[in-house]
Amino acid sequence: MRYRKLLIGLGAAALAAAYYQRSYRYRDPVRLPPDKTGLVAPADGTVAFVRRAEGPGQGWQLGVALSPLSVRYIYAPQDGTVQVLTRQPVRLPEQSRPADALTLALSASLGNGADVTLAAPAGTRLVARTYFSAGEPVRRGNKLAFLERGALVVLTFGEEFRPAVRVGERVTGAQTVLARPAAEV
Repeated sequence: MRYRKLLIGLGAAALAAAYYQRSYRYRDPVRLPPDKTGLVAPADGTVAFVRRAEGPGQGWQLGVALSPLSVRYIYAPQDGTVQVLTRQPVRLPEQSRPADALTLALSASLGNGADVTLAAPAGTRLVARTYFSAGEPVRRGNKLAFLERGALVVLTFGEEFRPAVRVGERVTGAQTVLARPAAEV
């Protein structure tokens, strides 16, 4: 009798794992962006960090960590044009080794654009399928990419925006406003 319960439990766990692998992570909920101001979240997850960006452009960096149960689509934070898609290692804080990363640089019709960087956990390869190439226009909330596995999504934007979320907050891709124009804050 005891073995029967154990087998039933193992069978249920195997079915749950198979469901997750084959269906759940590929779910595609309908996402409509809110009002027309601000940058929307590029992914579902938890805000991992909010900090000043270093370098010539100065601005902000905001990281969203995907959980195993997060929707795997990456969304455009604003209207604009995909300028560049680059795949190169990137050094992230709290990581000793560079991470495999893909950066989508977006230029906005008004003001500076935002960069969306998809970074794999250190020591693993980033597996991402992109839906846009350089030179193509994107609309706020469009799907930019699909991630096979979890990753950290880093949104880099300029001084014309101010962060509207805090570390630890749960965000929903294409729906949660992460940053608002500085004039509104």
